[in-house]
Amino acid sequence: MLYNFLVSLNKDNSRNYKIGVLNETKCPEIKEFLELVFDKIKYKYYIRTSQLDLPSQEIGNNTPTAKEFKEALKPLYTRELTGNAAKKYLQDFIHELAPESQSVLICILDRDLHCGVDVKTAEKVYGPLKFKMPYMRCSLMDKIKNIKFPAILQLKADGTYRTFVKSGDSITAYSRSGEEYSHPKIFDSLKDSPDGAYIGELIVNDLCGDSAEVRYASNGALNSLNPPENVTFFVWDYLTPDELLAKHSNTPYEERFKAVQNIFENTENVKPIESKIVRDLSEAQSIAKMWISEGKEGAVLKDFKTPFEDKTSKYQIKLKLEIEIDVRCVGFTAGNGKFANTFGAIEFETDDGCLTGQCSGISDAMRAEIAAHKDKYLNNIMTIKGNDITRAKDSEIYGVMHPQFIGFRNDKSETDDIQRILNMVSGF
Repeated sequence: MLYNFLVSLNKDNSRNYKIGVLNETKCPEIKEFLELVFDKIKYKYYIRTSQLDLPSQEIGNNTPTAKEFKEALKPLYTRELTGNAAKKYLQDFIHELAPESQSVLICILDRDLHCGVDVKTAEKVYGPLKFKMPYMRCSLMDKIKNIKFPAILQLKADGTYRTFVKSGDSITAYSRSGEEYSHPKIFDSLKDSPDGAYIGELIVNDLCGDSAEVRYASNGALNSLNPPENVTFFVWDYLTPDELLAKHSNTPYEERFKAVQNIFENTENVKPIESKIVRDLSEAQSIAKMWISEGKEGAVLKDFKTPFEDKTSKYQIKLKLEIEIDVRCVGFTAGNGKFANTFGAIEFETDDGCLTGQCSGISDAMRAEIAAHKDKYLNNIMTIKGNDITRAKDSEIYGVMHPQFIGFRNDKSETDDIQRILNMVSGF
């Protein structure tokens, strides 16, 4: 079945044809096979086909199902067998396979169907086919009661979020939404580090600065098709390979961050995030205000014992003076004078309808880009900043005081809700 599936996909180069084949053959067997090909976290084989001697003539007649391939490859992705033992095991397995099943195995080991169908195309029919990177979000001040002092305060530099996963010689970088990126200099700096997941944020060195516009320029460059190499990775968490797969760690945060500090004590391009021990909330807020006055975004306050969880953690609190809110672009006002040929302001609202408004503060270059591609930006998530929120006595709808445009967020699909925004306001 698996070989016939690959043959069908190769009959026509049309993308619509291939999607049609995926729909026509949709079943658990094919999905399991696609996961073996595309899920590089759960299934790492540590051997490439170029390292193997493929039979030049028909030897075996075994035609495994996807489940049988999964079981046969288990000693590799569980690291039960490594090095030459793994290579010999796999070499013996290949010689048992019929030629068509050898082709199937090559696709699995190469992480490529060799027919013009990538993971994004396959996921249009099958949904998620690969491990989703865990992400631990910060709570706001309504959870401050969960922080026991002394606690850890860390700089929130507002770079571009990344998880770097190291497994043997393989290193891969993932965005929060699971997209893969290449950062060769960081890969090189991580090559001698222990296996596992390193969580933090990237900042472009040439674009370092204090303004939100500079930060978003950095983030935009890092999320482009050709991200710059002159970057620094600031790390705040580490998970072992088992913790990554479990998406959970009971190791206290104090120990996880000490591991980060020890691993990257003198590593080029990779640094532990700036961190301080604080005795109480007042000291934490004072340091956070100092960082903000220097142009940084804010701080994150963490309990020593914070576990890692794939959800919003009640043990790490975001401290910010100037609030940043994720809203949805819902329209554009007409422009006058200098902006007659573009637009005046961007209209926004939250998905719960409880906050609306208009924002300006858009650079001329960004304004021209938006005006030329309004359909691209309409209904997308964007981040704005303001000093406070307010509402009239006879209204249930809030507005933002001095709203300023920061940037669009292609890594987010939902806005903040009013309760989260109210919690932000109470942060100081």
